[in-house]
Amino acid sequence: MTESIDDKGKEAIRHRAYMIWVDEGQPDGRAEDHWHQAVAEIQEETERRDRPGSPTDQMADKPRHSPRQSGTAMRSQTIANGDV
Repeated sequence: MTESIDDKGKEAIRHRAYMIWVDEGQPDGRAEDHWHQAVAEIQEETERRDRPGSPTDQMADKPRHSPRQSGTAMRSQTIANGDV
């Protein structure tokens, strides 16, 4: 079964709400408050991440090297590209 984006979003909210509940000492009767707090936190993080000029936005323009690529291979690639 394939999860939809909505299912993944709900799972992220569920997990965040659970963590909030645990952090608050597992109080009874606050599930709805924790859910709304989790939604707000995730929404804020998403907006911050998607904001132009954010660190993750700036990283998108930079080339990424494969983690398996050795230092020698990266230096050779840099020299070959004339980036010395």
